[in-house]
Amino acid sequence: MKYAVGVDLGGTNIVTILMNEKGKIMARDKRATEGWKGKDHVIGRIAQGIASVLNCKMQNAKCKMSPLALNGQAGGISLPAQQKLRQRTTHDARRTTAVVGIGIGTPGLVNLEKGIVYEAPNIPGWNNVPLASIYKREFGIRTFLENDANSAALGEWWIGAGKGTRYMICLTLGTGIGGGIIIDGRVYHGADGYAGELGHISLSFDGPKCGCGNLGCLEAYAPAIGIIRRTKEALRKNKKSLVYKLIGGDPGRVTPAVVAQAARKGDGLARKIWDDTGYYLGSAIANYVNIFNPEIVVLTGGLTGAGNLLFKPMWKTVRARAFKGPVKKLMIVAGKLPDDAGAVGAAKTAFQRAGK
Repeated sequence: MKYAVGVDLGGTNIVTILMNEKGKIMARDKRATEGWKGKDHVIGRIAQGIASVLNCKMQNAKCKMSPLALNGQAGGISLPAQQKLRQRTTHDARRTTAVVGIGIGTPGLVNLEKGIVYEAPNIPGWNNVPLASIYKREFGIRTFLENDANSAALGEWWIGAGKGTRYMICLTLGTGIGGGIIIDGRVYHGADGYAGELGHISLSFDGPKCGCGNLGCLEAYAPAIGIIRRTKEALRKNKKSLVYKLIGGDPGRVTPAVVAQAARKGDGLARKIWDDTGYYLGSAIANYVNIFNPEIVVLTGGLTGAGNLLFKPMWKTVRARAFKGPVKKLMIVAGKLPDDAGAVGAAKTAFQRAGK
């Protein structure tokens, strides 16, 4: 049996798993990212997670192992003393457990071929970090990088909501909007590895400014930040809304969950916010459907908890705006791996790129 390690590097937590080639999670580790402590600290946290799941598998396999002390140096980057690891991962142990690779899903701008993260949000000093070579050196296992949204898409395709399909679009609805495109079971990267920025399709040429600097991107309208912005704007003109009561008159307390709560109680302002969100998202999905003709669109992230408040107007818009042919058999569903999609996809990345 072959195995791979998958790492999902999030702004809050790092999830690390060990998976077998059949898609079963054999071991799991979750720990706080603590990105505010800087690059070296996070590199050590990732290494600890990898060491944890490898130890679990090796102990279960009852391999004969001799200690291999890590030298505290990761690709030329010194790790803090308390993060120096002593991990039993000799050549014989790796051969017995057959770990073919380590996959890491990371936010930010990634060079897939060189295994370098050029930059990543929320981690000070996270620039030009050679993550792949760092963990290849430390664990002696080939290491591969992937964008975090692509990893989540691949995870949902492999054992989640997209299992059994060939063509899939995945949208991660959180603070922003991430995306991944799966074609014939593999992530579509484009010519230079930057494909899949589905949150930055333009819905309006003179719309609100997006964080990327463009105007009218989907990400400026539909994710959590868009819902909060539009709700605050509406409340300036309507303080009789239930939303205003629920937040105690404090705009800083507006969240998508509060808006959903008010909408379920029939509040007109809140219902319009969700109707508009579904319209914006549905308009974007209609474009994806016309371009890629996917079998399924998988939505992940906290906003999917709104249920039909989001899905009903979204579906209405997709049916109205997309070509009838590709919509006929189209499925749009919520993801099935809320906590592990990124790590599962990272493990699948390792299997695929290691030649499995």
